[in-house]
Amino acid sequence: MMKPTLKIPTPNTQVKTAETGSRRSRPQTDFVTEIIYLPPKRNKIAALALVMFVYIFFAPRFFGLLELVKKQDAGIVKYQTSIEQMSKEYNVPAALVAAMIKVESDFRPNIVSPVGARGLMQLMPATARELKVGNINDPHENIRGGTKYIRSLLDQFRGNMTLAIASYNAGPGAVKRFGSVPPYPETRKYVQRVLHHYNEFKKTLRV
Repeated sequence: MMKPTLKIPTPNTQVKTAETGSRRSRPQTDFVTEIIYLPPKRNKIAALALVMFVYIFFAPRFFGLLELVKKQDAGIVKYQTSIEQMSKEYNVPAALVAAMIKVESDFRPNIVSPVGARGLMQLMPATARELKVGNINDPHENIRGGTKYIRSLLDQFRGNMTLAIASYNAGPGAVKRFGSVPPYPETRKYVQRVLHHYNEFKKTLRV
């Protein structure tokens, strides 16, 4: 004896068949469910088109961001030991030292500016001599000199990080003369960039 089955009524729509011209019923569906009724071949084509769209639209953005992160992380990884060591020695936030290096040289140790500033922290030779930097071209010594100079600027401006950063770019004399960040477009942009990177590096550098 066959067991009775429970049939749940659903709204029907009339679909005309191509072969006989007669009409048959099938459940009323929404747009997403309609995909189920696509023939297998069309279903595969639709899925492939969706995958291609996602790849073409998102892949360049994803891999471009990944390369940017890798580039920045490579600089930090390479010089993190020196940054953290000098940070502890001179009591300067490691994130600030890293941010200064990022803006000054983008972690390129051999860069020389048009005015002669050298290395990761773009020290002028005269400043390096005053700071007793042994070899301005040595990354570790360059970081030492730059960090020591930041410490002296923080002391001059009673721990005011913004004024110390501005002084690193425009000189302490200009900052004292104006009593604030000098109204130089370059210096104002410089301060903004350093503070931006400082906040970013604080997430990974805890010293």
